[in-house]
Amino acid sequence: MAPKCKVCHDFFSNGDKAPLSLQCGHSTCKECVLRLVDETGEIKCPTCRVVTEGDNVDDLPVNYDLLDTVTEDSEPPVRRQTRISVLVKDLTGKQFRVEVDPNAQVMQIKRSLFNQYGLSVDNIALMLHGQRLREDESISDNGIVEGDIIEMTTRYEGGEI
Repeated sequence: MAPKCKVCHDFFSNGDKAPLSLQCGHSTCKECVLRLVDETGEIKCPTCRVVTEGDNVDDLPVNYDLLDTVTEDSEPPVRRQTRISVLVKDLTGKQFRVEVDPNAQVMQIKRSLFNQYGLSVDNIALMLHGQRLREDESISDNGIVEGDIIEMTTRYEGGEI
């Protein structure tokens, strides 16, 4: 199994997840090292707390031995996305942006609309590509992905959805 960053627990890979070698000998992914510099102004090893001299992340060498442990014939690790952003539009064209966990039920979109915009959960029906979304199934099971536009109809006093 491919090694993981000890801070974010994501698998090392090329780019932002490249393992950078710190002066103490430990490795942390580039994304986490950049976050450390932004938050503290220094590169302090999250494992042993030794400070690496300098704050230029681009000067740190990539630990290619860790990258080489991922063989070419193995499947690249899938990074689980924890939140996706979708746009909900009503019939008048008004737009509402919400962020939700793709593994949560569709009801979470309704709850987000209530929490962020005060829209009544009971008066909302959601559709994607002309199909009504199944509220008891997960967002990803309904085929909703990052950036999708979801249509919303609302029921007004005494009306039907």
